[in-house]
Amino acid sequence: MIKFITLTELATAWGVSRQRIWQLRERIPGGQCAGGTAWIFPESTKDPAVRDAITETRYRKKSEKSENE
Repeated sequence: MIKFITLTELATAWGVSRQRIWQLRERIPGGQCAGGTAWIFPESTKDPAVRDAITETRYRKKSEKSENE
């Protein structure tokens, strides 16, 4: 059985605001609307690699670490 986390729990795990998760909710794999405006996500989405894959765009400035490598 898949364990799910709430939008707030995911925002805390990723270190971003709840609003940012709300904006990205349809791009996060496995995200489901759990009625009305409540969204749940698989626990596996807590992984920082998932966050980086979703938020990485050609418009986002690359971090210093990536530029130095």
